[in-house]
Amino acid sequence: MEGLKEFIYVAENNGFSAAADALKVSKSHISKQINKLEQKLQTLLFNRTTRRIALTDSGRALYERSKHILIELDDIYNEITQTQKEVTGSLKISVAGAFAEDQLSQIFSTFMKSHTKVKIELYFSERLVDLTAEGFDLAIRYGKLMDSSLISKRISTRREFICATPEYFSKYGKPKVPKDLLKHKCLLGNNERWDFLKNKKREVIKVNGPWKSNNGRALSTAAKNSLGIAKLPESYVSEDINSGRLVSILEEFTEDKQDIWLVYPEKKYLPQKVRVLIDHLSISLNSDI
Repeated sequence: MEGLKEFIYVAENNGFSAAADALKVSKSHISKQINKLEQKLQTLLFNRTTRRIALTDSGRALYERSKHILIELDDIYNEITQTQKEVTGSLKISVAGAFAEDQLSQIFSTFMKSHTKVKIELYFSERLVDLTAEGFDLAIRYGKLMDSSLISKRISTRREFICATPEYFSKYGKPKVPKDLLKHKCLLGNNERWDFLKNKKREVIKVNGPWKSNNGRALSTAAKNSLGIAKLPESYVSEDINSGRLVSILEEFTEDKQDIWLVYPEKKYLPQKVRVLIDHLSISLNSDI
């Protein structure tokens, strides 16, 4: 294709100077591209005189067979550029937890109302998916990020609470320090090692108990049935703590906030649908990050 565009412009504008003006390039650039094309094809495309140029038979044949290509290329470029500007297509998103169930689902719904050409595939899983290999556009992750190959944007924060019912504490006592949890029934999620901060130093307690689930709502249900002590994000337990159904403990040893991240694979050109959704999430969550 090298030199073909310049060749067509010279043929249609009857001269190198006119073609250079139309393409907004120098006359020498036009001349070099035509010479390269002629060398590649091993034929003369123009008969040149000091006053005018004219297509040779080979040049005329090339022009007639290739002039439509330029029009089609322009159409293709325009179509791709317009598609990139539009918010359209499918978005495959990996999420987990009550924060996604309650807040993100609502935000994604309002996004689709404003962008009717978008389809959203929302996958709930506690598993750490491989975004690139599994074709995900975005994922929501919590806490410390492990995969440094991803682009990340902090969109919000959340608190975690360690809690149980008043009935449980009246029967088994209330832990005063993190190590007291070793004597209690703890409700286990994906991580049996609970992190605490003691005098600004991290302390890890390996807990144990009769109930294990990778689902936060199942853990909160077990806690409300006095089966043990749970460690859960505020989305699952804040209403129950406010109402007194659950009692929060060890708050002086827990981290104030945990970061919520939006992550996506690194790409040279981020699709417009992804870019616009990121902006929508940031605005909806009042994120200034």
